[in-house]
Amino acid sequence: MERLALKYLLEWNNNPKRKPLVVYGPRQVGKSYLIEELFAKRFYKNSYIYINLKYEDEIRNYINGVGEYNSPTSNALKIMNFISLRKGKNINETTLLILDEIQEALPALSSLKDFKEHYPLIPVIASGSLVRIKLKRTSKDKKNSFFYPIGSIDEFTLHPVNFEEYLLASNPMLYKEIVAAYEEKRPVDNYIHQLALEALRNFLLVGSLPESVQIFIDTNSHLDARKNLISIYNDYLNDIDLYGATTETTLRTRKLFNNLYCEINRPNLEFRPSIFDEGKKIRDYISSMELLELSGVINISKRVKEHITIPFKDDDHSNYRLYFSNNGFLAYQSEINMTSFINNKNTNLGVFFENYVATELVSYGKAKIIMNLNLLLKKTMKLFL
Repeated sequence: MERLALKYLLEWNNNPKRKPLVVYGPRQVGKSYLIEELFAKRFYKNSYIYINLKYEDEIRNYINGVGEYNSPTSNALKIMNFISLRKGKNINETTLLILDEIQEALPALSSLKDFKEHYPLIPVIASGSLVRIKLKRTSKDKKNSFFYPIGSIDEFTLHPVNFEEYLLASNPMLYKEIVAAYEEKRPVDNYIHQLALEALRNFLLVGSLPESVQIFIDTNSHLDARKNLISIYNDYLNDIDLYGATTETTLRTRKLFNNLYCEINRPNLEFRPSIFDEGKKIRDYISSMELLELSGVINISKRVKEHITIPFKDDDHSNYRLYFSNNGFLAYQSEINMTSFINNKNTNLGVFFENYVATELVSYGKAKIIMNLNLLLKKTMKLFL
């Protein structure tokens, strides 16, 4: 499946002032696939080295200073030499070095400053699904100080598949027709409009994770796609135990994640944890919200009122709307009948569209949201109306 984010990687690669790149994003959104399959194999071919620090014990232990190794190292030259010897490949200006799951060896993240200062021509991409969670946890550990390479890296967040990517993968001819109609400022024929609505409903049920989307495209089976979605949903739940929070916060985070549909299904009402946890207030769930947002599981919308400024600033820290970053999780939690949903026999669809719009806005990035807000809303309304 093609990803629009490939364009960003190409722009980064062709920038003479590029820095080491860190790609963030929740689990299973396709970071490794984007970096290695779509980018490295096409544009570096055999001239790249891929390291998964979660599974390559020798390299991870060397960087972390575990076992036979005396101390952790953030020295770029030492890391390159060790990897070169292990992989039997030289690392030079024509070699792309990929450090996946970098949260498993945080000194490697620190080393990106050394790469930038002393080896700026060597292309380096690091990625990880729980990097921000690990950094938050490490910042509270006074015994193990960590140096974050501020100003020495380029950063990019890969979000789940948006509707444009889904349509491009599932029905490229329909995609081209809709784009052409929009650019030419003409209405599409009714049958095309109905096909677009059907595609949108399928997308909202299947969800925004590449693997689930690909399964649906290959099999046209919502059941098969849902099985994959449930598996990943449970992985997300299990990840909560890795957040390093207190037992109480972990339990609340799980409860929030499992009951998010109840909150979203309250149109125009702010987040109230008492709906699913009697007697609890927002302050009791602040840490849980922050952890789920850092991990990329949810998106948080904060109230803006009275004087509006750009960039947007929230005025009231007690009013939130929470959204799933993946539309499929919402469909799964809602237990909505999939057949009725596809055939548009269920009229209570507002909550799904609201979550969809939130994910679409986020997928284009904060800077682009302000520039393209009207464009996105017009595109969205053309599908809904």
